[in-house]
Amino acid sequence: MMTRGLGMGALICSIFGCVWMLAAMSLIENERIGLLLKVALGFGVLLIAAAVAILVMPAEKQPKSAAWTRSAKRLQIVNAVQWSSIGTAVLLLNITHRVALIPWVISIIVGIHFFPWGAILRLTSYQILGAAILVL
Repeated sequence: MMTRGLGMGALICSIFGCVWMLAAMSLIENERIGLLLKVALGFGVLLIAAAVAILVMPAEKQPKSAAWTRSAKRLQIVNAVQWSSIGTAVLLLNITHRVALIPWVISIIVGIHFFPWGAILRLTSYQILGAAILVL
């Protein structure tokens, strides 16, 4: 069950990461950006393929524990706070005519959301990812 969960997390992170990176790179005016876009897209496709390969593996038939149910509820709360924060930030930045800050603010919110996810799932890699997003 843990492998499939990690596969789903990898798939989601890969898709969002690729879309975000491609969106950011499309704003850069440089003659070498075409190569960078191809490399980024290639890595993204590889990550997505690996995650899908994990997801299509036969799942172990185990009932969900009460602890997992509680963890899932906490993860849903973190996601709800993240998406409502992003929506509020986008709305406020549009109202105040500071749309150039939207990608930065979304990145900060997404980076912060990985800290509680890492704590809930007991995966320090998520907390490291959150710190890396905030630093970059």
